[in-house]
Amino acid sequence: MFSNNSKVSTRQIKRLLILDIFSTTSLILPRIAVDNADQDGVISIIIGTAIALLYASLIIMVTKKIRGNFIEYSKLVLGSFLTYIIAILYTIKIGYSCVYVVRMFSDVITTTILPTVSYKIVIASIILVCSYAASKGMEVRGRLAELLFFIVLIPITFVLALAIPKVNITYTMPLFVNSVKDIFSGGYSVFITYSAIELLLFASPYIKHSDKLLKPVISGVCLVGFFNIAIFLITVGLFGVEGTRAMQYPALAIMEIIRLPGGFLGRQDALMISFWIISIFAVISAGLFYLSIILKQTIKAKEQSYLVIPFGIIIYFVTTMCTADQLGYENFSRYMAYIGIPQSIIIPIIILLIAKIRGGKKVD
Repeated sequence: MFSNNSKVSTRQIKRLLILDIFSTTSLILPRIAVDNADQDGVISIIIGTAIALLYASLIIMVTKKIRGNFIEYSKLVLGSFLTYIIAILYTIKIGYSCVYVVRMFSDVITTTILPTVSYKIVIASIILVCSYAASKGMEVRGRLAELLFFIVLIPITFVLALAIPKVNITYTMPLFVNSVKDIFSGGYSVFITYSAIELLLFASPYIKHSDKLLKPVISGVCLVGFFNIAIFLITVGLFGVEGTRAMQYPALAIMEIIRLPGGFLGRQDALMISFWIISIFAVISAGLFYLSIILKQTIKAKEQSYLVIPFGIIIYFVTTMCTADQLGYENFSRYMAYIGIPQSIIIPIIILLIAKIRGGKKVD
């Protein structure tokens, strides 16, 4: 089942990508889509997923070009100064994403499972565990992904299947009642939730047969898109547009109303939410891992593991010192919409174009 080498397989990277994207999008996507386009949010999800597929193709095109260290390749194409700026921009984006997910994660835990525990203790525990996982490198992350993939997706699929008979299909109708602008605006907001695709830029040196990424990545994004559509339709079908809009994490509400056959578990909602929480651990450890990789590639450090420590400390203090409103989705989505996502599209395109003009070489 596991590969015994220093790199991960394309199967493992596909599962890592699915966990990195799905874990957070599934919690907040129904509300995002409803806020933009009401029941037409399902069309927005389809549009956002289609944009994500195009973006994934762009990223894979870059990884095929460099076949190695993205930062080193950027230095060859753009020079050291611009590369340092690029490294800072990606560090800010990934770091901000980690802070947002850690705060969201701690909110979910303290609300559903550990209401009497201080959120600072929860955040510290999250960062310690995720820092340890990140310090172990890509191979360990790949092996964990093969286990977590089934541990997370099978129970969630089971719960969604149990929810289907309770869905009122009329809540999801009619379609195409919102303006094209609102639907496409929702599509862009949905696309933002797929931004973890860009992490493939920095994962390339750790992927075996990185030139064969297209098929597994595209199929992984499509699978996430399928789950997102299913969760949206079930959430809106259960709670309606306004009910979904009023919830902070609509998907978690599904867990609370579904009862397993026989009713043999008193807190099955906490059990099912735990599976979701496991996947979010993978997301945060991914952010810490790639932050340390960017720093390693930038300063040409020999080891990556110890570089996780300063990022873990920074994320802890930022997360605990800022208020919930400052770290809320509104501020995060505004940053991603106007800075984070545009930079993630523009930078790879500029590097590709300049490399083509200069006839850039591959970095092994």
